[in-house]
Amino acid sequence: MLEFQTLVVVLLIVFAAVFGQSIAGFGIALIAMPLLVPTVGIEISRPLVAVIGGVNSILFLLNYRDSIDLKVIAPLAVTSVIATPLGEVLINVAPERAVTGALGVFIIAYSIYGLASPHIPEIRKAIWAYIAGLVSGILTGAYNTGGPPLVIYATACRWPPAEFKGNLQAIGMAKAIMVLITHGVSGNFTAPVMSTFGLALPVLGVATLIGFYIGDRINADVFQKIVLVLLLVLGIRLLV
Repeated sequence: MLEFQTLVVVLLIVFAAVFGQSIAGFGIALIAMPLLVPTVGIEISRPLVAVIGGVNSILFLLNYRDSIDLKVIAPLAVTSVIATPLGEVLINVAPERAVTGALGVFIIAYSIYGLASPHIPEIRKAIWAYIAGLVSGILTGAYNTGGPPLVIYATACRWPPAEFKGNLQAIGMAKAIMVLITHGVSGNFTAPVMSTFGLALPVLGVATLIGFYIGDRINADVFQKIVLVLLLVLGIRLLV
């Protein structure tokens, strides 16, 4: 069991991460991981974020089930799930700072371009769905940071807010299952992880409901700006 002060900090981080994801449709891992790792270490942070993300994805699926397009997300989900175990290989063969740094630079460049340009180029070729899914799966398995490739793809496809959130979380649920299995097989769901998760559940629920309420009242143009700004912040965090 974590010390009381540490637990309070963890719960505040969980609230912020879940709230941000519930508004924008992504960002839980990229918000939580940089804050949780210095607080409780990587051994607790990775499986804790994985299980919290899985529960949050279920809530998203229930809330946005009518906006999910299975045909659109199929190539993204399949390649993401297949590629997720490759993330464990990436941890052992590629320096984390090099990978996350390169990802951060790309995200920052894309975000600045999107915020400065009136029109983001629209993706039309199907091959980009498989590429986005592949990169996302690998990054998810390695560092729980598989969201940006999917977010960039969804933004470039001009998905409206409800479809954006529903589709991304449907893909997230498919990846979450694979990640949870991987953590389970690896024995990462220790007593401290599960006890912290149990205490975080009410916080997760409240943050999700508040985020849904606010997020559903934001128009499409403002929503896109929020997504790009959040991407910019997350890209900068990957470089810090």
